Amino acid sequence: MLSNTVYTATLLNGIEQVNTDLLHLLRSATDEALHFKVAARSWCIAQIAEHVLLSTNSVLKAITLKGNKAQRNSAEKIKELKQIFLDFTKKYDAPAFIQPTKDIYTKAVLVNELETTFAALQQVLYNIEFDELIDHPAFGNISKLEIAHFVWFHTQRHLRQMNERLQQYSQQQQPNIFIELFKTNISKRKDAASIIEQLNAHYPFSKITIDLHDCDKILRIEGEQVQPLLITNVLHSFGYSGSVFT
Repeated sequence: MLSNTVYTATLLNGIEQVNTDLLHLLRSATDEALHFKVAARSWCIAQIAEHVLLSTNSVLKAITLKGNKAQRNSAEKIKELKQIFLDFTKKYDAPAFIQPTKDIYTKAVLVNELETTFAALQQVLYNIEFDELIDHPAFGNISKLEIAHFVWFHTQRHLRQMNERLQQYSQQQQPNIFIELFKTNISKRKDAASIIEQLNAHYPFSKITIDLHDCDKILRIEGEQVQPLLITNVLHSFGYSGSVFT
């Protein structure tokens, strides 16, 4: 039965949305991205996901326990929990029982376990007395409304961390982009096309253009780092000269 309706509608929608977003991230990420670490002792995305899984399962067990009717405002600690877990400038050490247990994960298994736990949590949240108090080893005397908010804030915190890891992984996969300009005396469009074709053989992952409308007939190479001597030798083989544009 739902109580404290000021909080519960937002809570239920929020938990459902953050869980959906987390599962989408896991499904769309590659195995390599899921196991990427920024440092040897840091957690990869898959390990963060298992931490969320273990923590949510722990709360799921606690929240189904028989509690006592609250003699205080059952929403009293929500603000404090939000300040703690949505303050991304601070780091906390997870208790041993909810720390990741593996180094290598099978994505399908991890996603399935999270789906099962999230579905069970949603079902329980629609059928509990939110204003009951329980004794929790980590939080002490806490209402079911408050501990449900902890799940929401905790998952938000780690979803943000997972997105940061994914961004760090993507940035690492992008090669350094170099741009080199050469002043030339290329005059014919046909020769320009042939020069670009030959340079592409040396730098296949670069974008190469020659601006014949520019007064300096600029040869532009964007992508890989080039060897200026090789460029000028190619130009000379076509009867042209060139130098690095400064």
